[in-house]
Amino acid sequence: MSIDAGFPAALAGVLCLGASLAGHAQLVTIQPMGTDVYVQVQSEATGEVSINAWSGNGRTDLVAVLPEVLRCQGSLKPYSTGSNKISCSRALRRNGLALEEVLDLAPIMQRLDGKTGVQLWLNDPRLGFESISVPMEEQVGSMRVTRTAHFEAGTVPPPIHIQFGYRTDQLAGVYLPVVALALAITFLAATFPRIGAAGLIRSIMLLGAILWMATAAQLQVGAPVHVLLYGNQLANLAALCLEFWPPLVFVATGVALGSWNQDNWKPLSKFNEVFWRFAIIPLVLTSVIGALPSMMDQDWIVALPWLVVAPLFALLRRSWIRAGARTTVRQLTDGELKERVSALLSRAGRPPIKVYVSSSARTQVATAFTLPGRSI
Repeated sequence: MSIDAGFPAALAGVLCLGASLAGHAQLVTIQPMGTDVYVQVQSEATGEVSINAWSGNGRTDLVAVLPEVLRCQGSLKPYSTGSNKISCSRALRRNGLALEEVLDLAPIMQRLDGKTGVQLWLNDPRLGFESISVPMEEQVGSMRVTRTAHFEAGTVPPPIHIQFGYRTDQLAGVYLPVVALALAITFLAATFPRIGAAGLIRSIMLLGAILWMATAAQLQVGAPVHVLLYGNQLANLAALCLEFWPPLVFVATGVALGSWNQDNWKPLSKFNEVFWRFAIIPLVLTSVIGALPSMMDQDWIVALPWLVVAPLFALLRRSWIRAGARTTVRQLTDGELKERVSALLSRAGRPPIKVYVSSSARTQVATAFTLPGRSI
């Protein structure tokens, strides 16, 4: 079986990147202005929490107390100059498969004049369950929950306890659908070569990747991993691998299983053939999505390693394939093929061009295409 991953790799990369970006998009809310102080808190399953506080008179002195409001225990990251927005890498605490957050508005209320209230917005991920210690109005979306509450001037509310995450019995609802999809992808990849449709493996890979990305984004399959590995530097990488790499593994496994009745059956060789030819697809997605938060924050030192991995792998993979295929390229200056090409050009009224022949031990497929510099 010969597998050419060029076109499906590019198309799958574009489509899956779009699906993944939609799944990783964050809610952006523009709030009205009034006499109150407005406090907006956005929490992520990764444990990162951002907080923004502002008022109609443009006061910027509240930024000094925002770490106290979050009870931040990690590194702080300020945003643009003059902004009251900061981000804390670790403002949550893990409790089993749930994350707990405590917001203390007292440091803000103590800086007010006794006539100014606080309007609070909370935006948390919608996971298996969520709870909050004070009554708030809720607006539930497909992947996020927004809560609002108003605290009157002169009152200091008690610390607000928020919890979101999963109970053990809720994990089946997250992972059983993707397990069923994985079995379907493996079955198709194993069946098609046996019925003489090996050429459709590329289509299975493309379709499987798109369906997996959409399903994984909707079910947030990476969220339990983030919660379980909270505080571990590898949590983000593990979650991205779960979101992007399984379709490739299942297609490669299916192809290996589907070739069991062939002479000299070597399932590992078949698996490697498919896996390494299509690996650039999930690798690009992992790299881009992994780098995206740092790119948006213009933290290029963190983003650069993510962005370098995929091009470096592509170059190494190309060198490895060319070496394994024993590819040779030579220019034809005479001979029957050169004469036939020259005759066609003469009949078409075209000037002479250079003719090259590329030979490979990897495939028996013949094709022809134009190259820069008036060559074929």
